[in-house]
Amino acid sequence: MLGPDGTTWHNLSAFFERDFLEGVDVDESLDSPVAQATVRVQREMNGLSLAPLVTDSRANNLAGAYSPLLDVGRTFRVEVGLAPLGCEPGPGDWLPLFYGRVDDVDAGATVLTFKGRDFAGVLQDVWLRQEHQYGSAAGTPLQTVCQSILNDSHLSAFGLYVPEDLTWDLGPYNQAVEPVADALSKLATARGAECRWKLRPDTGDWGLWLWVPDRSASEPVWEWGPKDYAELGALSTSLADVRTLVEVVYSDASDLDVTGQPKRKTVVREDVAATMRYGYTAPDGTRVPRFMRVAEAAASNIRSQAAAGRLADAALADLSSASLGVSVEVALHPGLELADLARLAPNGVHFVDAQTLAVRQVTHSLSASGGTTRVQLLGKPSLSPRAWLGMEARPGVAPAPTFTGPAAPSGIAVTGAIAGAVLVFTAPDATTGPEADSYELHVGATPGFLLSTASLKAVSSSTRFDLTGLAPGLTYYARVRSRDKKGNVGPASPEVIINPQYLTPKSMLQAVSFGALPPNGDFEAQVDINSPPDAFTLSGGTWGLDAVSSGDSFAGARSVVFPAGRAAATLTAQAFTVRSGEQWVFSCWYKQGTAQQVSGFLRVRFYSDLSTPLPVVNNANLGGTESIYIANFWRRQLLAREVPDGARYVVVSVVKASGYTGSLTVDSLDALRRPAQGSWTSVTYQNRWIPATPPDGRFQDVRYRRDDFGRVELRGVLLAPSPVTSSLAFTLPEGCRPFEAPRLIRTHNQSQLVSIYIETDGRVLVVAPAGSEIPLDGISFETNS
Repeated sequence: MLGPDGTTWHNLSAFFERDFLEGVDVDESLDSPVAQATVRVQREMNGLSLAPLVTDSRANNLAGAYSPLLDVGRTFRVEVGLAPLGCEPGPGDWLPLFYGRVDDVDAGATVLTFKGRDFAGVLQDVWLRQEHQYGSAAGTPLQTVCQSILNDSHLSAFGLYVPEDLTWDLGPYNQAVEPVADALSKLATARGAECRWKLRPDTGDWGLWLWVPDRSASEPVWEWGPKDYAELGALSTSLADVRTLVEVVYSDASDLDVTGQPKRKTVVREDVAATMRYGYTAPDGTRVPRFMRVAEAAASNIRSQAAAGRLADAALADLSSASLGVSVEVALHPGLELADLARLAPNGVHFVDAQTLAVRQVTHSLSASGGTTRVQLLGKPSLSPRAWLGMEARPGVAPAPTFTGPAAPSGIAVTGAIAGAVLVFTAPDATTGPEADSYELHVGATPGFLLSTASLKAVSSSTRFDLTGLAPGLTYYARVRSRDKKGNVGPASPEVIINPQYLTPKSMLQAVSFGALPPNGDFEAQVDINSPPDAFTLSGGTWGLDAVSSGDSFAGARSVVFPAGRAAATLTAQAFTVRSGEQWVFSCWYKQGTAQQVSGFLRVRFYSDLSTPLPVVNNANLGGTESIYIANFWRRQLLAREVPDGARYVVVSVVKASGYTGSLTVDSLDALRRPAQGSWTSVTYQNRWIPATPPDGRFQDVRYRRDDFGRVELRGVLLAPSPVTSSLAFTLPEGCRPFEAPRLIRTHNQSQLVSIYIETDGRVLVVAPAGSEIPLDGISFETNS
């Protein structure tokens, strides 16, 4: 983040030696002329606040006076460090991902969110405020006109980078009053190009490009195998954006009518092969093309047959095929660029041949622990079809919208839910426009937020959205808009407010033990009766057949029954964290319908991560062949284990034995961590006191240890010296001494009582006759720390 002095950069992952970063999302799409970034940071950490209105925070006084670090208009960069697993990125491992300005700051309760567009967003905000003529009769290069527009708008700092000369000269035309971004977009798109903020290969830094996708590219820059891509979605082709014949209506500046005005003419380009494939076959055998007309205004800079022809050729190149579209999620891939070719190796399910497609949208999601990249792929390198179809028009000069979407949904009702909400609404009246086929839910953190790919949370054909994953205590804003079968969107609904609820005891059923481990181990919470109890999954069988809820419980109101005669199945609890070396006792209560058989197993598996179990499987039988295992009698089974090295999680399951045909009822699945005991430590004897060592060596040396609760335990046998010159036998170290007051312990030395005083300074005084053997086993006391 660039500080208020305009020269100093501040790293929010090491800001005043604190890592404030929670996560970053960076989104870039051909459908949008600007990239967007959303950054989430901790509001406060160790007394240092990033909240803009905390005026006395050091973060907001970096220049010696109050000036919020997180403020709209601030410049910020997003960089990602790539390094081998287990290594910290070095100075040369950081790659630039985004460079832009803060557009809004949402100072949440615990997490602050700021969003911004890249510097191409400045072009959207700055207007050409007066009509101006550009081009010349002799022809002025396109890039020269674009730079002149930037210079005349006080944006000369944006030096336009032109990696390839488009060899396109512009005749004189009047530039209308409009945002600079719109002016440049119209000029560039008509020539099959785009103005976009990208990394420049010549300087290694960011800059504004007059960018042309490499439409001739055939070799992919990256290939993903079936195991590399996940969540394969939107695998489809559509005719909606296909055009096989393009007609451009233009005013020919070289051919004037009697009034001196340019004559209106047309240029037509057709891809005959595309028409044969995608066009409609009339009853007489004629192939009817998919038609597009671009009607340039009389004041347009398309003022010659050659210019109109090049516009038609560029549009046809990008629109003449029904391309395959697919969305995949892969590991973080920061080097991927729009219009890059990528290859998906066949997975044998969705396609059996490799698919080479062009990148249409890239969304990077980053956190301190890693990141992913969601990629939308479509056809071949090109501009966005929407950029072209936005130019489509009726005959003549009057522009017309490409498509008209359905009307807005109405009557949105919001019901708060735990960390989310339920939205129910009414579909729009199909008589007022196209029929709605599906609906988009958009959610923002500020009122009046802009709808974009970043705000899109879900798409559904239902008039209900169940929204999850929101932070309780924060206020969100939502709008819904309709889509027709072609994907055309209509206007958005009025904005509604969402207030996610906190999870509280009253949110759950009575006596639900979500505070114990495993969560919901008594099976009391079951939001969906068609699914296992909350926080549990069933494998190897079907819920409702091979396992069901029952009111025959040991505790609470519910248990889980594996019915007689059904297949074996496994009920598995949600994983929870453990630490190497801990001692745990796992247990469950069960009863079985058939006596003297092994009815199942209490199973415990430790994991190094949530997908990698350690090789040892820990099982404890439920039931057995002995006569004590009678039918329909509640019993408790225990399984005590130490957490092995490398384990970070544990998963507890109850398994019905495959050879058991009776019923098995399970309840009160529980996990309890034992207090850790320190290691035994030998004392240092004083004043000739020594350990008792009888001939058979049965006695132990005098030792002490302390547990997690601060309780000290002694063991071993002392031998009093002869003669006894001092009662001080040994001294306990700091941390293993009595709390507040000395301790007096009475014990025996074979024939008489012996007094032992344990002082608060650690001295252990033993009052006993010379030669006495004094046992210390069982002596324990609370410490002073």
